[in-house]
Amino acid sequence: DRSMFTIFRCLMIVDCSSSQGKPLLTLMTAAYGWIVPFGYIACFIIVSIGLTNLIMAVYIENTLAAAKTREELDRQVRNRESVRVARLIKNLLVKFGTAERAFYHRGDSVESEDLENLFKKKHTDVDVKTRITRERFMLVLMDPQVQRIMDELDVPPDRAGLFDVFDADASGELVLEELVHGLLKVRGDTHRSDVVAPLLAVRSMQGTLKRLEESHRCICEKLGIPGMPCLS
Repeated sequence: DRSMFTIFRCLMIVDCSSSQGKPLLTLMTAAYGWIVPFGYIACFIIVSIGLTNLIMAVYIENTLAAAKTREELDRQVRNRESVRVARLIKNLLVKFGTAERAFYHRGDSVESEDLENLFKKKHTDVDVKTRITRERFMLVLMDPQVQRIMDELDVPPDRAGLFDVFDADASGELVLEELVHGLLKVRGDTHRSDVVAPLLAVRSMQGTLKRLEESHRCICEKLGIPGMPCLS
């Protein structure tokens, strides 16, 4: 036991001395010759450097393998989530398209109960030319199935103003492209950056409009057109 402990001290702790404090390497060299220090140096290199590097290599390899496995799992989760979102959005588009066809054939006399009965039928086709007005959007939004799909899409519960959010060009109608882009943008929780970014964009636009107005006034003054004087 004492010999094993001494070997451990010499190789790992580098405290190769006897109980009297004399260096064992010097004593063994004097007794057995120079083969002892060479053997000690070889064992020290193998144990302290080679074994340590081997352990580190195994640790790094396991870490990289775990990271690669994690990345693959994350990619699969993202793919499944993309497929799920695409399926839910398609179901929404089909319902809006079905409602639009009902409005086209029956006029504005379509009620929410009529849409509920229509939605119970299986429809799979989507008309890319579908245009949705505010009134029809709000009527479809009242359907429980539409509400359930929006819940699964993580659309915020305050959905009464979604039409104004989606109608980016303020045309009073939604095309399917605007609807899809809008649904993808409003999914999930609202972060502070989502509120601050539009505010900063509006302020930047206001500054641009003010500079444009000043340039217009200067041009009018130079051309002799009556108007406001140039700003300094």
